[in-house]
Formats: sequence, structure tokens, C-alpha cells
Amino acid sequence: MTDSELSFDVPALVSLSRQIEMHLERLIVQGALKSGQRLSEPDIAKRFRTSRSPVREALRRLEQVGLVVIEPRRGASVKAPNERDISDMLAIREALEGMAARLAAARAEPDDIARLEACVGDPSGADDQSNPALVDFHEALAQAAHNPALQSMLRGSLNLFRMVRAIPADHHARKARAAEEHAAVVAAIVARDPDAAEAAARRHILTMRTQLLGADGSLSGGSLVGDEPTAAGVVFDAAADADAILTRTANGARRPVRGGAPGNGRDDPAE
Repeated sequence: MTDSELSFDVPALVSLSRQIEMHLERLIVQGALKSGQRLSEPDIAKRFRTSRSPVREALRRLEQVGLVVIEPRRGASVKAPNERDISDMLAIREALEGMAARLAAARAEPDDIARLEACVGDPSGADDQSNPALVDFHEALAQAAHNPALQSMLRGSLNLFRMVRAIPADHHARKARAAEEHAAVVAAIVARDPDAAEAAARRHILTMRTQLLGADGSLSGGSLVGDEPTAAGVVFDAAADADAILTRTANGARRPVRGGAPGNGRDDPAE
């Protein structure tokens, strides 16, 4: 990989450790990094041309939000939730999203409804994580409920929920059906029908559970664990992935930043 491929513009007010965290989070929730896959600090530091310190900080934050596990003498790896974790999470989200839809039918403001309608998108075009509407719908629904406590509870299971949606089980068909079910929830909210909104939201999560877990509670459409869960290293293409980790500052400014060479004991100036 050339120096030009490893160079990329970064937001002036975002530290390098935060950029690494954002980059790894995106790869995890989109399924590019599988559950159980090892995350090599030296490799990540080399790819970002920095020391291990910002990498270690990024991994600790990812551990705090439930995406990474750090074990003594083994290092970091992507968290590998088991089938019970997934089943329990979906049971909780079924109840909470049903409540969110019920509240949204009564409390959603015009801006909330407009956001939900925009999130539904075109069911025929639903495809994996490339459709941001399918990623944002559940968050928009929580916001439309206008209940901070409920939003906080839903946010607590969001990362695992995003990981589950990346399980490779006929993505196109599953996402297309999800978009149709989202549309049913929104239609009930627009009609100000709390009972129908709650029923549609619960039905959506139940459908997801049926698609992912068989009658015996085992994963039926694929695995969260990668083919080589103990493989060290993370594949980066800094040129291709740069846009995904960039955010503009308030004034739109960007500046190029290069980290220190790995192992030189010097952190990136952005730190």
C-alpha cells in the first residue's frame, strides 16, 4: 500500500483515536469485521501510521459500547454475541419499539413523520447497509416517540441490533421486506392509530427473529462469527474508506493529518 493510499484528510476537531474508533465501528456493524475476529493493535497502528496509543484508546471505547472484547494476553477481538444474546435483545426491542410506535402515533410532529417517510425509501431498492434509510429507521422511530427514557433504553441495544442486521442471510430479500414493514409502521403513525402502529412495529421485530433464529433458537441464516475468527489483522483501504470516517467541522474545514510512525513513541498531533 503506497503512502498516497494511506494518506487521507481528517476533520480538524476529531482526534485520531476517534477516527479509528469510527472506522472500526463502521466495519463491525456492516459485517466487514466478523464477530470473534481478532483486531491487531500493531496492524491497525501501521495502517493509520500512528503509535499504538490512539489505537488502544479506540479499542477501549469500542469495548465500552459492546462491540469489542479485550482479554488479557489475547488482545482485542470483535464481540461474538451468542444466540441467547440475540434472542433476548430482539425480545426487548420488540416490546420497546412497539411502545415507541404507539407513542409516535400520538406524539410525532410533522418533522418526525417526514423523517420516517424519508427513511422508508424504496422497498425494491433495499440492499444491505448501502441503503441508509434501513439503518436509520429505528433511530427515527425512537426519536418520534419523544420519550428520552425510552430512547436511552433502545440506544443501549443499538450496537448489537446493528450487528445482527449484518448477518449474511439473503440480505436483499430481508431488507426489501424490512422496508415494507417500516412503511406499515409509518402508515399507522400517520393515521394516528396507536394500536396498529404498535402491532406493526412488533410484527417487524418478530419477523426479523424468525428470519434469523430457527424454532430451536439457533442462527438459521448464517453466523456472526467469521470464517477465521482468530486471524490477526484488519484489512484497510484508506483511499476507499476515507469518506466513511470523515465528518465536516462546523465551518466545513478539513486538514490532512499523518500519524507518527508505528513504535516511535509519538502519538499523532491530533491526539
